[in-house]
Amino acid sequence: MMRYSHRVYLYILLFSCLPFIHACATDPPDFSDRQTAGTIEHNSIKEASGMVASRANPGIFWIINDSGNEAVVYGCDEHGKHRAKLILEGVHNRDWEDIAVGTGEKDGTFDIYVGEIGDNRAHFENIALFRFEEPILKRKKETIHIPESQISVMRLKYPDGPRDAETLLVDPISNEVVIVSKRELNVRAYQTNWKNTNDDVVTLEYLGDLPLYNVVGGDISPDGSGILLKTYASMFYWFKKPGEDFINAFSKQGHVLPYVEEVQGESVCWTIDGSAYYTVSEERDKTPAVLYCYKMNK
Repeated sequence: MMRYSHRVYLYILLFSCLPFIHACATDPPDFSDRQTAGTIEHNSIKEASGMVASRANPGIFWIINDSGNEAVVYGCDEHGKHRAKLILEGVHNRDWEDIAVGTGEKDGTFDIYVGEIGDNRAHFENIALFRFEEPILKRKKETIHIPESQISVMRLKYPDGPRDAETLLVDPISNEVVIVSKRELNVRAYQTNWKNTNDDVVTLEYLGDLPLYNVVGGDISPDGSGILLKTYASMFYWFKKPGEDFINAFSKQGHVLPYVEEVQGESVCWTIDGSAYYTVSEERDKTPAVLYCYKMNK
């Protein structure tokens, strides 16, 4: 249960009874067991920290690496084959942890959001989101430079001090931005509306706690109805009604969906039609990064 000024532990009771978690009024979609979609082809994708389905290029996934890597967004197809490389000029990857897509500022366009929200030691006063228009791919393989002048920056801070986060959600209808923290015993959710800040810093609005730990990724379906949050070991789903705010959506009972633990798996996203969700592992000890799929049963 979310809270405003005090913690309510209803969700702890709900999640302590995982065998019964599906028995509620709004049943979640039924998904198949994990299927291997392919191996990530591009050698530079070694520490995938976030992924999202392209809206402007159906069948393409955008993937980012975390801290210490280049300020690059990689595009692959549904089998892991390399399709694109987006180089963000004038931007440093301090600790990119998730990526999302929202409605563009221009009619008929979509924008990519990159979340520089990682903070392992919880010592950065500010975090940042980078936003730019999603390019339309014209060739089988492309390298596209995104000029610094075309990248909007939103600098943020938490109302209750620095913390680590790896989950960024952008509502596809309202473009509301939600960040979910990682390391608390009950992770925290925060929200804001997009604003180009330049040198200003926006304080996130605290929404409440969720009885989850080590939340490392998430996504909201393109129609706005399904929220996914994943930990290293599990996948969780919430139904969100049209126009419903995140406080109410998260206050309802969540559901456990199929998920097989991966090598440092930190990424999940819906397909563009919401008929499946994909995950990707990190490359570790000569084990390649693999793209996995969980399809909705008809």
